[in-house]
Amino acid sequence: MPGVMRLVTHLKKHQIPMAIASNSFRKFVNIKTSVNRELFNMFDNVTCGDDVKNFKPAPDLFLAAREAIGNPPTVQCLVFENSIRGIKPAKNANMKVSFTIWVPNPMIAELYPDNNSADEIIFSLNDFDPTKYWLPPFDEESSSA
Repeated sequence: MPGVMRLVTHLKKHQIPMAIASNSFRKFVNIKTSVNRELFNMFDNVTCGDDVKNFKPAPDLFLAAREAIGNPPTVQCLVFENSIRGIKPAKNANMKVSFTIWVPNPMIAELYPDNNSADEIIFSLNDFDPTKYWLPPFDEESSSA
């Protein structure tokens, strides 16, 4: 996904806890992530569908992922979701989710123009502005990457 390495590297540099919450079973996540270990090793945790009792749209994955990174005492939680099925459970996890950002395939977004409940829609992580969510700004050199 364009911009993901820049964003994850930036968040890691600023010690922002990060987790992945995937409906997929771990064996499939391991296959998907094996081609980019450098990226996925920056996450503090990867929670998969076989780690919880209920899949999305239940909030269990988000709650388990947050617990796995030590239930950080955050005032807010920012969720990036590529699936429309993940927006509501992220908000329903009662983990002080202030914002959900949907990063969909543009063709999928056209199917749900008014029915997604995301706080923001961006079509590339290159378009994400961390300062809009009280995070440190991107460094000058990473802004042009």
